[in-house]
Amino acid sequence: GIAQEIVNDDFESYSLGTYFGGHWGNWDGVSGVGNLIITDTEASSGTQSGAINTDGQDVLMVLDPVFLGVYTIQWKMLVPQDRSAWIGFMEDTSALGDDSMPLKLNFNTNVDISGTNYDNKMYLALYADETTVSLSEPIDYPIGEWVTYKIRLDLDSSVMTFYINGTEIITTAYTAPNFQFGGADLWKFDTGNIFITGATSTNDACEWYIDDLLFVEGELGTHDVNSGSSIAVYPTVVNDSF
Repeated sequence: GIAQEIVNDDFESYSLGTYFGGHWGNWDGVSGVGNLIITDTEASSGTQSGAINTDGQDVLMVLDPVFLGVYTIQWKMLVPQDRSAWIGFMEDTSALGDDSMPLKLNFNTNVDISGTNYDNKMYLALYADETTVSLSEPIDYPIGEWVTYKIRLDLDSSVMTFYINGTEIITTAYTAPNFQFGGADLWKFDTGNIFITGATSTNDACEWYIDDLLFVEGELGTHDVNSGSSIAVYPTVVNDSF
């Protein structure tokens, strides 16, 4: 069926500087250092984007939780050379906790985890509970470029599919305890700090930008992908418990 648009945000309507309101909140629940920053330094379309590059930022994308059906979230993202990034997709932004964030995307955040080198790679972490996590193999992503990322969630079948620039990278079980989806955490973590129980990182400084966010009910074809970028596909998910 035709996708029903829920959020379409190109960041052009906001004033430059910190922003708190609408579907953009933060972990503290009140406007402050955790806010999204609107910048004109980088943009995929127009002249503005959202920046995660300042200590203390812990931005929440707040959505009404959904429990059944197929939903797709797509966004443009730029991770500069020698920088890292982190975004966690949540069950419910009104019930904050370690177990409310079953799907995390990590970009250049660890040199080594259990003997696997993730330097200058990204990976997905899916949590079955607060301490049991499945990590994908290292995934190449276009560094220093605007990239289209997409996640398709089939909440009826509990299946998640992840795409980079329109290419399917991983399809795997979506292990959220309540099989629901209700937003995301955009976190500016400190160097040497990564959100995996029992693991530490030697990542570069965290700095990244987001633009052209779409969240829809139903299927969404990838819009305006950069077909010139080269990526590698790693469909295998490796189970590790920390």
